[in-house]
Amino acid sequence: GDADFSCECHGGWKGKTCNLRHSHCDRGTCRNGGTCQDLGHSYLCRCPSDWEGTTCHIAKTQACKSNPCLNGATCINTGEFYSCVCKEGFEGQHCQHDINDCNPPPCYNGGKCVDGINWFLCECAPGFAGPDCRINVNECAANPCGQGATCIDGIASYTCICPPNRKGSRCQEADAISVLRGVCLWQGQYFANNTNWPHDCNTCACVNGEVRCTQVWCGLGNCLGIAGSNCGDNQVCVPSPRESCLTGGCIPWGECRELLSGKLVGPPQLPAPPSCWPNQAALSNTCARLTLLLDRTKLPIGISTESLCGELRRLLSTHQSNNGGHETLILLCDIKSGGNDTLEVTLSESGDNSKAVKEAIHVLGELISRKQTNNLSALTSVMEVKVETALLSPQKQGNGYWIGIFCLMLGMASMGVMAALLYWHRTHRNNGLHSSGMDHCHRHHEDEKSNNLQNEENLRRYANPLKEECASQAGSLGGSLGDLPRVSVVRPLSSASSAEMLEMICEGEGKTTTSSSQVLLLKTQNADVKKNTISDNTNSNKDFTCKRINLQSKIIPPVQRTLPSQSERSVDVLTVLV
Repeated sequence: GDADFSCECHGGWKGKTCNLRHSHCDRGTCRNGGTCQDLGHSYLCRCPSDWEGTTCHIAKTQACKSNPCLNGATCINTGEFYSCVCKEGFEGQHCQHDINDCNPPPCYNGGKCVDGINWFLCECAPGFAGPDCRINVNECAANPCGQGATCIDGIASYTCICPPNRKGSRCQEADAISVLRGVCLWQGQYFANNTNWPHDCNTCACVNGEVRCTQVWCGLGNCLGIAGSNCGDNQVCVPSPRESCLTGGCIPWGECRELLSGKLVGPPQLPAPPSCWPNQAALSNTCARLTLLLDRTKLPIGISTESLCGELRRLLSTHQSNNGGHETLILLCDIKSGGNDTLEVTLSESGDNSKAVKEAIHVLGELISRKQTNNLSALTSVMEVKVETALLSPQKQGNGYWIGIFCLMLGMASMGVMAALLYWHRTHRNNGLHSSGMDHCHRHHEDEKSNNLQNEENLRRYANPLKEECASQAGSLGGSLGDLPRVSVVRPLSSASSAEMLEMICEGEGKTTTSSSQVLLLKTQNADVKKNTISDNTNSNKDFTCKRINLQSKIIPPVQRTLPSQSERSVDVLTVLV
C-alpha cells in the first residue's frame, strides 16, 4: 500500500502529528503544494493534479514501478524521479557495482586478499596468521628441539642450537664420541649424560648411559578427554562427580571401571589398597595422610581435584629426582567428606618402605606450607596443611600356630622336670637311709669345727674378765703377779640342747709350782645358731662319738665359784653362763 501513517490525538491536541493546539492545519500539514482544510475533528488536504495521499506526498506518476535499483537496494520516489539506497558492499546509481573491500589492501606480510560482498579474506603467507596476517607463527611453541636444545624462531622455520655431543636439525642425533660418554637411548631418542626430561608426571634422567625415571603413579587416564584413553572390554567410562570441580569451567574427566553383573559398576582400579584411599584411610607404616584446607576464592578457573593431585605428583617426582629416590609411590586425592574446601591426600608405597612414605609426605607438607611451589600453581591457595603418619610395631602372620606349638613344648618340658624331681627325691631318700650311718661321724666333725670357731670368737670377747678371774685365783693361792694365768685349752662340753658348755683351762707358771684353772663357759644358743650347728633335729645333745671328752667335774650354777680343799688347790673350777 501507500506509505502513510496517522496519529490518534488526546488531550485536545490536533494536527497530523498531534502537534497543534488550536487547529489541525499548519504550513507543513499538506505537502507538494497541497491546501489544508480544518474539518473540526480532522483535516483534509486538497492536492495538485500530480500528487495524492492524505498529505499530498504520493506522486501519481511512480518512477519506482520499474524497479530500477539493483542488488536489493531500496527505491525512493521523488515525483518523476527516483533514488536508490544501496546495501553495504554496493555502490552506483542503481547499486550495480560491488565495492572492492581489498582496496586499500588490508593484508600484511605478503598475504593475498580475497574480495567478497562486504567482506574480505586474507590468505596469509607461510609463517603468519591472523585476520590480516600480522601474527608471526612461533614454530618453537611445539618444542621441536629435543635433548635440552635451544629453539630460535624464524619466518616459517626454526633453528635448534644443540647441546654438546648432539647434532641434527632437531638435535636428535648423538655424536659418535658422545655415545662412548654415557649417552642414553630412550624411546628412539638419544639423551646426553646427566640430562633429564619430563615423562608424564615423572622425571627421567640419563646417568652414565642408564635411564632412570621416578616411579610416581600418575593416576588413571581420562576417558572423556580429547585424547582420552579408551576403556577396555567389559568396562564403562564413569564421569567424575560435580563436586570434584572446585572453581567451575573444568575439562570433562572420567575413569574406566569394570562393569559387574547386574549392571553394577565396580570400584576404581587403583594400585593402592582400599585401606589407604581418601576418606577411609587407616594410617600405618606404609600409609600417610595429608589434609589441605583451600581458599577457593584464590583458585584459578578450571581447577579440579585431579588437577591438584597432578601438581602434587609432579612435586613428588621432582623431589625423588633430586634425591635419587626410585620408590613406587601412589598419591590419591579426594574432597574430604563433610567439607567442600578441604582436600584429603593419601600416600602409600607398593612395597614395605615406610621410610620413603614418611619422608615424601613430610616433604610435600613442607613445600606447600612454606609456599615453595610455582607461583602460578593452584597450591598457593592452601591455607592450612596437616600431615598425619603412624608407627606400628610389625606383627608376624600366623602367630597362633607357633604359640600353640610353644605352649605344648613348655607343658611337656614342665612334666619332664616334675618327673625328674620326683625320681631324684625318691633316689635321694633311699640313698640317705643307706649313707646316714656312714656320714654321721663326718657331719659331727664338721659341727665340731664350726663350734670351735665360734668358741674362739667368744673367748676373745671375754678374754680380759677371765684373765682377771684367773689372776685373782692365783693371788688367793699365794702366787705372785708375775705368775698370771693364761688360757691354754678351749674345748666343748656336751650339755643340754638349750645351752652349750665350753671347757677353758687357765694355766700359770711359777718357779716352784704349777697351777691350772678350769673354766666352764655355758652358751645359750638361739634357733638360728642351732640350725647352723645341729645337723639332726631329733638329737638334742652333741654326740662326740669319734672323739669324746669326758669331764668328771660337776657343773655349778652361774657366777658361782667352787673352791676345793687345801690338798687340791692346784685346780680351780669356774662356771660362767653366757
